[in-house]
Amino acid sequence: MVTRIITLATFASFLVLGQLHAEEEESPLHEKMEEVNRSLKLLRRAGEDYEKAAGLVRQAQTLMLECFAFVPATIEKMPEGKERNIAWANYRKTMAQSYQTLCDLELAYISGDLDQIDDAMDEVKGLRKEGHEEYIEENA
Repeated sequence: MVTRIITLATFASFLVLGQLHAEEEESPLHEKMEEVNRSLKLLRRAGEDYEKAAGLVRQAQTLMLECFAFVPATIEKMPEGKERNIAWANYRKTMAQSYQTLCDLELAYISGDLDQIDDAMDEVKGLRKEGHEEYIEENA
């Protein structure tokens, strides 16, 4: 009987954690950022077609601008006040930096300079990692 209760409790905790994770993944911000990522992943397929690549980057820029309207769950859960306002301003600053980096990537593709493309892509990846560390909650 005790084993059965422990098993049920364990199963229930997995369901709750799974639901929390699913809710985070289904947020409008998460979905929009996934669209940005999909656009950037298509850059590999563009190969040396820099015009196509620049178009994909512009698509990612448009999607990134739409992300400004969303508030990350980590900030939504914060109590009203100075710390939340600072976090919200920092989020928008991070998004603006990400947008600017995408503009740098577009310029690199337009110029056809491989070194600039590599440098800009490294910056895109770095900002993505920083943003995820700061604004995505760990559900495990």
